[in-house]
Amino acid sequence: MNKYYYFAYGSNLNHSQMKERCPNAEKLGKAILRGYKFIINTRGVATIVESEDSIVEGGLYKVSADCLASLDYYEGVKYKTYYRKNIEVEFNGEKINAVTYITTDKEEGLTPRRNYIEKIIIGAKEFRLSDEYIKNNFERYLK
Repeated sequence: MNKYYYFAYGSNLNHSQMKERCPNAEKLGKAILRGYKFIINTRGVATIVESEDSIVEGGLYKVSADCLASLDYYEGVKYKTYYRKNIEVEFNGEKINAVTYITTDKEEGLTPRRNYIEKIIIGAKEFRLSDEYIKNNFERYLK
């Protein structure tokens, strides 16, 4: 069975949500994506946009092809809500080829969907993302 690496940076950081979407996903740990930054878009959901001097802290999972098909469904790939992108992340001092999902709406919004950021923060803490990253990228959206 083929295995893939999946980089989560939004609500899929949340382990309970990922277990629903991909029961066999293996949580590996914190990873870094360089050249992007995290935003909440005008639809109120997470995405990443290119930003030369920025980083995105996220979680790395090992997943199956079936899991990617499930994620395609949940991320709305069929409807072009998100698209799957091949990226390179840093994990345990190594560069790893992974996939992630980026939304087609890349305009920053100010208001996340209800309880959305809270779900991301739980996942960010599960993956031990840095307190500074959580504060600067997620908690700023809390009101």
